[in-house]
Amino acid sequence: MKRLPLIVNLLLTLALCSVLAFWGLRLFTPKLRPVAAPVSVASYEPGVGQWGTLFGQSAVAEAAPSSYQVKGVIVAPRANDSAAIIVVEGKPTFTIGVGKTLSPGVVLSEVHVDHVIVTEAGLPRRIDLPPPPPAAAGLNAVTNAGNNLNQPAAPVSQPIPPTQSN
Repeated sequence: MKRLPLIVNLLLTLALCSVLAFWGLRLFTPKLRPVAAPVSVASYEPGVGQWGTLFGQSAVAEAAPSSYQVKGVIVAPRANDSAAIIVVEGKPTFTIGVGKTLSPGVVLSEVHVDHVIVTEAGLPRRIDLPPPPPAAAGLNAVTNAGNNLNQPAAPVSQPIPPTQSN
């Protein structure tokens, strides 16, 4: 029984150390900051013109394909918010905004109601929208029951000449 105060003293010292360690870690541990997820980057595929510099050719010679088709335009009140729907030869249709790159060396510069302007190798190039499809023939035609059925119907905007009887 002479050792009982020594054992109690040891247990209380261990309890005090554990309580101090617990609260010391609680108070002095820095808060964890949220970590942003790593950005996944698509694999890099160099353009066709970039390989030419390895073999002594100029990269400007193969700046961009020469065939573009404009399928539609979105003209915004601010010019920088406008966009165009474009088909590049051999690729699917895509929408691109003003100032963005269509292909290496080709940038969409301006979008207008009936055309777009692209800058190809530093030179502006105008690409027109295709003409709208013609209206249905049945809506603009006048048919006369007394006329010959083999004759085409005349459009509404043109007067029908009077028939002369002999």
